[in-house]
Amino acid sequence: MKTAHIKNVFVEYLQMPMVSAAGFWMGSVLMLSTVQWICIQFIATHCAPWTFFGPFFNVLSLGSPVCHAVNKFQLDISNQFISTWSLAVPVAVAVLVNKK
Repeated sequence: MKTAHIKNVFVEYLQMPMVSAAGFWMGSVLMLSTVQWICIQFIATHCAPWTFFGPFFNVLSLGSPVCHAVNKFQLDISNQFISTWSLAVPVAVAVLVNKK
């Protein structure tokens, strides 16, 4: 009985507009960060490995369409990450100022 009550309170809490918006924002930040990390790991492993021969492999893969596309994609994700953070600050300030 007590577990069901806790679950109902938790569900009601998550349905609050501010909590769901903050959760969506945190999920977006984590998703962008994770995908960008995966792209960087792919580039470091397949396009410019961390070995003595890494600079030589980089010369050969520098023009690779796959490496270029992944690098461009991770750059765009990085820009989106910065935009997501820069939008969060004014929204948080507006919410705090208008809080009754």
